[in-house]
Amino acid sequence: MRTCSLHTLVICLCVVSLVGCDSGGSPTGTDPGTPGGGDGGGGSTPAFSSREAPGDSARSFLDDTNFTVLALEVDYMTGYRPEDTALADLRSELVQHLDKASITVESLTEIPAAGQDTYSTNDIVDLEDQYRDAYTETRSDTLWAYVLFVDGKFTTQNVVGIAYYNTSQAFFGQTIEEISGGVTQPSKANVEATVLRHEFGHNLGLVNNGTSMQQDHQDDPNGAHCTNDQCVMYYSIETTNFFGNAFDGSVPGFEQFCTEDMDAIASQ
Repeated sequence: MRTCSLHTLVICLCVVSLVGCDSGGSPTGTDPGTPGGGDGGGGSTPAFSSREAPGDSARSFLDDTNFTVLALEVDYMTGYRPEDTALADLRSELVQHLDKASITVESLTEIPAAGQDTYSTNDIVDLEDQYRDAYTETRSDTLWAYVLFVDGKFTTQNVVGIAYYNTSQAFFGQTIEEISGGVTQPSKANVEATVLRHEFGHNLGLVNNGTSMQQDHQDDPNGAHCTNDQCVMYYSIETTNFFGNAFDGSVPGFEQFCTEDMDAIASQ
């Protein structure tokens, strides 16, 4: 979800047994905010910055011109480990739409619980600065993405997840816990799978936020979201309202319009 209340910096995976698959790269520090833009700047070897807006690196995700491998670093606070099946679902969905030779969850790491009731975007950025290990190097064939699960809620408390940088997403474990697992509630795995797809969609530049539309399907009143209420990029999926009222337990996919947008880049 790219929350509509924050307009600048933010907001608008395979199972564990596959960790360690050949990704063509290994965790490397440095970045944050290397000059040059999300998909590279000028010069013969443009720098890659992981401090750009969601959607700015859409092409790097979707095609294989600069990066043939996508690797995900996943950090989670104690007690809020994401479900293996949710990460496997995300990987499976990305394999369908991204032109990559390999997509893996390269690192799944427990970090200390911070114990905050709520987290702002600035709090999330500070946590990434502290715990993120892997950044994209231009001369490498590996694009790194960062996924963080925290132990509290977002400052806007009905928000389940956010895409806050071009390769970064965060999810709010306490909120996920409250809307899943009960007798009449969806499973935790299906909630996580749904919001992982949605937030990754923002990093992929959907809709009309880095990836151009082939047909008009942007829900203008709700920002970078799809007009198709069956699509995982529909606006209400960003909040608990969807899971309390509209979620039937089936994880929504990227429907026709969003798929066409991704295919237009991935197939080039």
